[in-house]
Amino acid sequence: MNYSERALLVTAVGDDRTIVLPASIPRGATIGIVVLSNPPAPELSRKARFKAALAEIEAAIVHSERQPIPVLPDAEFNALIEHARKDSTPLE
Repeated sequence: MNYSERALLVTAVGDDRTIVLPASIPRGATIGIVVLSNPPAPELSRKARFKAALAEIEAAIVHSERQPIPVLPDAEFNALIEHARKDSTPLE
């Protein structure tokens, strides 16, 4: 799988468990989700928030190297995505 560099977006999961993305993210786009242990403080500059989020992502990578997350078979992964699509409110 090839990855291309994109801007880092930091957002919070809403009370209804939705994640709001900007309109610039096209429907069907593949996204990665990393749960940050400590959300970057809003009073930090944009650059400082980016560095904090990047540090969390790097820590998650190191953790996953020590305790790999089992890879789901494609069919099971696709079923989870389909289930999430059915349970979510469409983005407009």
